[in-house]
Amino acid sequence: MNDLTPQEWSDLILSLGTHLGKRRLTPIEVAEKLDVARESGLSLKEIADKVNFKDTSTLSRILRLLKLNNSIKHLVTWKSTGSISFSAASEMTGLDASLQNELAQAILEHDLTKNEVRQITQIMNRSSSNLKEALNQVLELRPRIIKKFVYIGSVLDQSVLDKISTMTQDERDMLLTNILNIILPSNITYQSHLGKSNYTIVGNDALSEGINNLETDYDQAINEFLNNEL
Repeated sequence: MNDLTPQEWSDLILSLGTHLGKRRLTPIEVAEKLDVARESGLSLKEIADKVNFKDTSTLSRILRLLKLNNSIKHLVTWKSTGSISFSAASEMTGLDASLQNELAQAILEHDLTKNEVRQITQIMNRSSSNLKEALNQVLELRPRIIKKFVYIGSVLDQSVLDKISTMTQDERDMLLTNILNIILPSNITYQSHLGKSNYTIVGNDALSEGINNLETDYDQAINEFLNNEL
């Protein structure tokens, strides 16, 4: 397999060593680039040297993100608002796919922190508790519980899937935001992410009311707009 191009190495360096707002690649995109570099024959130490890292531990954590279920990878960002932070996502990689999906939804609904995600996985690993029981144990430690509404859908048209697969995560997210700004009332606050085959919308009671008041099913409406936009 070929090594990364000079531009791809530059993108990697900028995505690992700059301010969060200036990073060109998402954590998953970084993991994919690192995997290409590793498959080309480079060791993690050699890769770390190329991206100006002193050790390989962070790179190993990023590579573990590739173990995440494809349906939730688009939710992983460097930030955590309305998405899953890199540090929280790295705590999920040891779970099977179905548990990853359940925990991802819980993270979005309850704004779980990295430490809370770690506590949940530790409770499940050392006891017979299921995810719901472990989640409740962690939430009971909070002074106040705030729950958000999470809507998850799929892109249905193959031509749309082909087109969005070539976009960056930022481009996909902007596309979905533009669509939601059209179909939802302007006073609704939400966070949204569009992956290569799935999308997620997170918000409060106002989002739930706005989606319930749509004339058509929200998944159908979003797919119709995607078809028209692309």
